[in-house]
Amino acid sequence: MAWDIQLGVRVLEGVEAKFYLNAMRFVVEYLEEVEELGDELDAETGDSRTERLTPTHLRRSQF
Repeated sequence: MAWDIQLGVRVLEGVEAKFYLNAMRFVVEYLEEVEELGDELDAETGDSRTERLTPTHLRRSQF
């Protein structure tokens, strides 16, 4: 992994690279799981009405 930054090229190696790749793998797996749920997501609101949630709503609320 390498990025151009103001101080030159930043290269991730060893532990940093493993950490970055594991974090990216976790995020991709999580988003795939949320996407699989699709339209099956319902949430009860405070006024006893059912509101439809989409994976996009969940992603916004998580981050």
